[in-house]
Amino acid sequence: MSDRNRDLIIDEVNRALIHAVRSIEVFSLPFRNPKYDLKKIVDNDIDFILGAVMNDIMNNSALFLRNRNIRLTPEEIDKLNVYVFSNAGKLKDGIRKILDT
Repeated sequence: MSDRNRDLIIDEVNRALIHAVRSIEVFSLPFRNPKYDLKKIVDNDIDFILGAVMNDIMNNSALFLRNRNIRLTPEEIDKLNVYVFSNAGKLKDGIRKILDT
């Protein structure tokens, strides 16, 4: 992968991370609604919401790559996923802050 493509991808993933953190409150609303009684289904609401947020980041990243016609090798995909998952702690902290309000 060229340095330019790598920089574009990292920039886009960083934008997706920022967007995801800002979207946590919106994502979490249905899961916090007592009417749905998700406590019977989900043991840990933070991890459940984290899954939705991570899915959003990965979908946005895939869309970005498709729109730019950038094809990654399996090794590059693995590196990208490691980068995304390495930010899970920050996302969980953001989710925790929102759920505590």
